[in-house]
Amino acid sequence: MKNAIFALLILLALSGPASADMFDVAVTAYNNGDYTQALKLLRPLATKGHAGAQFNLGWMHESGQGITQDYQEALKWYRLAAAQGTAPAQYNLEVMYGKGQGVIQDHVRAHMWLTWLRPVGMVKP
Repeated sequence: MKNAIFALLILLALSGPASADMFDVAVTAYNNGDYTQALKLLRPLATKGHAGAQFNLGWMHESGQGITQDYQEALKWYRLAAAQGTAPAQYNLEVMYGKGQGVIQDHVRAHMWLTWLRPVGMVKP
């Protein structure tokens, strides 16, 4: 599942070609189990606003892969990616609010993220 999410996020590389190349290398490093390299490449991209990198940093912090598990950091990166319309980040926020992971359990906010679960630019049915 995690590999499928990372492969999907390759398609979300919204930045310029150099950023997309770095993102691809980060995804490859992650898929090969080189979490240290993946983190090293993802952090600067995420800081510059790359939604895919933000989501992946959130995932790594939430799951504790290559870094100490930290729900607060996961929420931070998920929120940034979700604000750009990254559906997996929106979904993960829904789950975290629903379970109370890193936040006080809040079913209203969980529902809000689930309701908003759509890429930016798409019209709600």
